[in-house]
Amino acid sequence: MKRRVTQMLATVLAVAAACVYAAGSDRAPVPGNDPLYEIPFEYELDKIIVPVTVNGSKPIRCILDTGMVGGVFLMNPAVAEGMKLEYTPAQVMLQGAGPGAAPARMATGASVDMAGVPFADQRVIVMGEAGPLAWTGWDGAIGASVFGKYVVSIDTDKKIIRLYDPEKFDPSGAGDAVEMTVVNTKPFIKVDVDVDGKKPVVLTAVVDTGSSSEIMLSGDKGLPVPEASVEGTLGRGVGGEVRGKVGRSAKISIGKFALTSVVSQFHTGRVPTNSDALIGMGLLNRFSVTFDYTNGRMYLKAGERHKEPFEFNMTGMAVSPEADGSLKVVDVFEGSPAHEAGIKTGDLILTVDGRKMTFLEYNTLMEAMRKPGKEVKIEFGREGKTSSVSLKTRRLI
Repeated sequence: MKRRVTQMLATVLAVAAACVYAAGSDRAPVPGNDPLYEIPFEYELDKIIVPVTVNGSKPIRCILDTGMVGGVFLMNPAVAEGMKLEYTPAQVMLQGAGPGAAPARMATGASVDMAGVPFADQRVIVMGEAGPLAWTGWDGAIGASVFGKYVVSIDTDKKIIRLYDPEKFDPSGAGDAVEMTVVNTKPFIKVDVDVDGKKPVVLTAVVDTGSSSEIMLSGDKGLPVPEASVEGTLGRGVGGEVRGKVGRSAKISIGKFALTSVVSQFHTGRVPTNSDALIGMGLLNRFSVTFDYTNGRMYLKAGERHKEPFEFNMTGMAVSPEADGSLKVVDVFEGSPAHEAGIKTGDLILTVDGRKMTFLEYNTLMEAMRKPGKEVKIEFGREGKTSSVSLKTRRLI
């Protein structure tokens, strides 16, 4: 029987990743026990991308997101066409990263498949209109339906997701256990944050695999903002742009693991889900991480990137995709290479090193250029005129 819903508030956190594969049939040895499913994934811009079908549709590219409520979220209403969705008369407002909210439609009773893993009677939340999220190259997100049903192990080194039966899961070999509380489908842990190297503060942090951040800190906790920081746009979610400052924390400790000189975002207000902090894949990608919602545990095992230094944007500008595929500069950090070269907010990035790029291609290149001393040539448009500048990357924090 279908439930009639009059109003719903769905929380979907910041999104932003790529090609998909069917579930693998050859299983690599795993410690502890056998997974029910193994799913290869694509990893781009610190996003975990899996193939999802809805009511037998062609596969779409979805972010595996602990910040996502049950069901599937679609960023572009055009993607929902042909999915045979049965919409409810519900008034749905999406709220998450960003200060605002966005209208959406909701369907119920959908049949969802994630790389061969079936989920029956699912709701599908569809953005009311296309916006910058729809033009990123990613179609949607899936979260609580997966994490609430299975123990989920994410290995970013091998790019494999393993799903286990919670009743039979053996955590031996999964790594070090961290106590975790699940509230409204979101996982929360305790984290020790030492910004200035003087005194750590214990904070409650939501763990958000849909976020590319290392750690985002709430602005109402009285934490010192490092003098060596930049201010501007931190990202974009369904609620619009997220702004604040970016600096480094001397040490972030989760369980027995201590990470130093961690790139940290200092939010102007409370972080999404109204928690003290948010831990994203920019930090978690240094581990194999396993979520056991049933037993309230998260397991961490150091990965290949565990000791890599944390780096930040070294050109000093942020871009957002436009409907026509162009890239619009939405922020330029003061004193950065982009600022010194004369690039301004509102400019359109036309080519990078002579190549026209998609949003994904551009940001993948910028990730690869998080090293000082790299030169890049930017061609940009402003008020119908075209200009070219050369930038040399350097650390801003």
